[in-house]
Amino acid sequence: MADLVAEAPSLLLLDRQDRGDFLRSFYRRYEGAPVARLRDDGWELFHHLLLAKSFPDGFARVRKHRALGHRTVLITGALDLVVEPLRVVLGSAPKGAKMRPCLELSGDLSHVLDEIASHDVLQLLVEGGPTTASSFLEAGLVNHIVWYQSASFAGSDGTLGALKGLSTSTIAALRRGRIVSVQRVGEDIRIDVEV
Repeated sequence: MADLVAEAPSLLLLDRQDRGDFLRSFYRRYEGAPVARLRDDGWELFHHLLLAKSFPDGFARVRKHRALGHRTVLITGALDLVVEPLRVVLGSAPKGAKMRPCLELSGDLSHVLDEIASHDVLQLLVEGGPTTASSFLEAGLVNHIVWYQSASFAGSDGTLGALKGLSTSTIAALRRGRIVSVQRVGEDIRIDVEV
C-alpha cells in the first residue's frame, strides 16, 4: 500500500496523459493474482467505499433523469465488477454459487428494500418463483411487471400457480394493472403491466 501511495502522483499524471496506458500499468500489478480473490476484494471495496463517495454528482444526475422518465445507458471502459449489478439473495446463497459475491438479506421486505437502497440502487429487478412474486405484490412493492406467456401447457397435482401466495378473496379484491405494451418474442408473448 505504501508503494501505491508513493506512486500516486506519477499514476495521476499518467492517467491525465493517456487513460489506456494508466489502466494497463495499474492492472499489470495484479498479474498472477487469484481471480476470485480480486473479484471479491474489488466488489467489496467498490460497493462499500468508492461508489458512494466517488460519484455523488453522477448519481444525482442519473436520479434526476430517471425521475423525469428517461432511460439511462452506461458506457464505460471500467472493470466488470464496477458496472455489474448488485446481486441480492433473499435468504442465503449456497457456498460456491455463481451469483456470489452477493448481498444476503432476509426479513420484512420494506427493510430489505431499505438496505438495498443504502447501496445506491435506483431500480430493482425481482426474479423469483410464486412465493417471491406474491410477497412483493402483496406488500405493494411492485410498480411494473414483465410477464411472459407461451403457448405451452403443463400441470399436475400440486402444481403451483405463478402467484400462489397472493390472496384474493373476491373478484372485487383483484389487483388490477394497466397493460402498457404487448410484444411477440419468438413463439412467446411479453406483456408489460404498470401496477
